[in-house]
Amino acid sequence: MLSSTTVLRAVARVCEVKVSALRKTIRGREGNLPRKLAAYWLVMGANLKNTEAGEVLEMHPVRVSQALREIRERRFSVYKDRDLDALMTELEAEILNR
Repeated sequence: MLSSTTVLRAVARVCEVKVSALRKTIRGREGNLPRKLAAYWLVMGANLKNTEAGEVLEMHPVRVSQALREIRERRFSVYKDRDLDALMTELEAEILNR
């Protein structure tokens, strides 16, 4: 099982941000994509509940749920976000091949 520390470090490394940036809210259309990716991997990879992932990221559990939905929609919809897909593939290799 993955630890939350492993996930946060991998997301920070791949997204080229500091781990502390994963806990910051960024307003605007895109928001904090690395934070959303961290939420996704904490729930899907480290098997944390939304409330637990929210505690790690200082994020409301509802926002964690919204981040998961957004990542899934952008990655698997008919209008696939190829940049996000490439980033997720890189994260998958980074996180799962440890």
